Amino acid sequence: MKILVIKPSALGDVVNGLVIVPRLRKLFPDCEIHWFVNSEYAELVELAGVDKVIRFERGAWRNFRSVFSGIANVSRISLELKKTHYDIVIDLQGLIRSGWFTFVTGAPVRIGFSDAREFAHLFYNVKVDVKRNETHSVDCCLETLKKLGDENPIAEWKWFGLEETTADLKWKHKLINNDFLVFVVGSRWETKSWPVEFFGKAAAIIYKKTGLKIFLTGSRNEIHIAEKVMHYAVENGCDESAIASLAGKISLGELFSICKESKAVLTTDTGPMHCAASVGAKIVALMGPTNPVRHGPYNQQENVIVIDRKCAPCYKRKCPDGEICMADISPEIVVEKILKQLND
Repeated sequence: MKILVIKPSALGDVVNGLVIVPRLRKLFPDCEIHWFVNSEYAELVELAGVDKVIRFERGAWRNFRSVFSGIANVSRISLELKKTHYDIVIDLQGLIRSGWFTFVTGAPVRIGFSDAREFAHLFYNVKVDVKRNETHSVDCCLETLKKLGDENPIAEWKWFGLEETTADLKWKHKLINNDFLVFVVGSRWETKSWPVEFFGKAAAIIYKKTGLKIFLTGSRNEIHIAEKVMHYAVENGCDESAIASLAGKISLGELFSICKESKAVLTTDTGPMHCAASVGAKIVALMGPTNPVRHGPYNQQENVIVIDRKCAPCYKRKCPDGEICMADISPEIVVEKILKQLND
């Protein structure tokens, strides 16, 4: 049996979607699982142990000159999907493009959400009814498995090769007894960001109270943010040797490893938050423009700090009032929550 899962982006959404892989293995022990994903997340899907990664070049559509290569890419993948003869296709993305790729497979079972946007639901012959605005994205993904006979799907992730990655990471950064915290300092949305000076102050207070080392993580584009956080941390009394930036320096596998080995992870609503949740890390999540019930760290709702504003959640990437609502969350409140996590 061949199964295709379509979930091309984004980082956190792909992590949450990969929760169905171990369950599919239990439902169909001899199945072959393929995953359709944007190329930038191929490493992540490989970590989950799928049998084949189908890479989609999303960037092929970003400008006029690349439109023809984008069309060629879609045509090539459509032909490949049709020739593979899948038995089951599950579309976890729910947009017109993913719906189309689901349809062109010609699979006898094409599963998708009944409320999929852009009329994508027209491409499915098995529809999943779930209130996605009120349900965590992990549970939405698990709900699709009920259509395949899994009456009580539970969340479980399996990441392969993390033991070796963790050992290398510990050796490289001289990590002893896991006496460190991880701060995820970046965010793709301006409205999801927590002020860098607040991250720095929180790091300094935590260091003074616990003596724990703090590692900052982020993408290459967020290196400058991590540098600012370190500046503010030292300015507020954190020892220079107690805070280090790994922004742009570690792989996805290493991100999973360092989150798993940490005593706690401080993060905003961003992809690495879901990575941390999938390996069972203790999380303190700061959220404003998005709904924590749907997008917060899975099974850790009690560890979310939410701003108290009538406009939240607004789901806007930029605040129309020009205010940073996340600044309503003080470093002191965050530190109190982290200390509680450390003591539990």
